[in-house]
Amino acid sequence: MINAYEYFKNHPKFNKLVGNDFLFVEYKCPLNIEEYQLCIESSLITYVISGKKD
Repeated sequence: MINAYEYFKNHPKFNKLVGNDFLFVEYKCPLNIEEYQLCIESSLITYVISGKKD
């Protein structure tokens, strides 16, 4: 299982803003997300520009 917070925070390809207790990430999902399992242990706000979030 992937820890989404650590993945986005530590991966250099994503545009991000990191603070003491927050993380803003610009993320474009080209994959079928149903094939992956994510673990998110903190609060999450998602803003979808196009498409849909299930």
